[in-house]
Amino acid sequence: MQHTLRLAFACALFVGFTSCSENEGKPAAKTDSVAAPATENKPQPDQAATATKAEFTCNLGGSPWRGAGFFNSHLYYAGGNSMFKKPYPHAMITFRSITANDTRQLNIMINNFDGKTGVIPAKNLEILLSGSPDGDNKNSVMLGNGRKDAPSPFTVEITKWESKEANKAIASGKVSGKLTGYLGDKSSSEITDGVFTDIEVQVFTEKY
Repeated sequence: MQHTLRLAFACALFVGFTSCSENEGKPAAKTDSVAAPATENKPQPDQAATATKAEFTCNLGGSPWRGAGFFNSHLYYAGGNSMFKKPYPHAMITFRSITANDTRQLNIMINNFDGKTGVIPAKNLEILLSGSPDGDNKNSVMLGNGRKDAPSPFTVEITKWESKEANKAIASGKVSGKLTGYLGDKSSSEITDGVFTDIEVQVFTEKY
């Protein structure tokens, strides 16, 4: 449970913390959490496309599920991160449902990741699926790949990892495995045929 809380906290904090750090000393930029005036709130063509175009597809619990990234949702700390006790590099890849009313989000944390293709060792994976399939909080789930000392069968394979710029990489991969309940959630589910293709990952080469 401890590493689950760490993952949930890290996923939420990294997105916000990275945004704040990058904009330190700069004029505040508009984010999804700040309401813009009605005249400025119309999505641009590329924003509208991003909101409906899937970056990740799979069968979740036997039903099709589609997700996409959002601002700072794909991050790679090549130089490690001071928020973690161990200095190893790690990646965080996050997809949020793009289906109406579905609030589920899939967080994939890869510890000790060297930025190369291949199957990730199960011991290096921390998976968290949270949210509600229909927007009703009563139906919310919190599922993952189990404790570090007893992980459930889960596989993440990075099939493509290419440096685009000094601070960006393009990644593709496959995801599958069993999800079990956390924090009292006794439900379970399974991801099959999970695929993400050519997502853009923000890279931090120095310790963050």
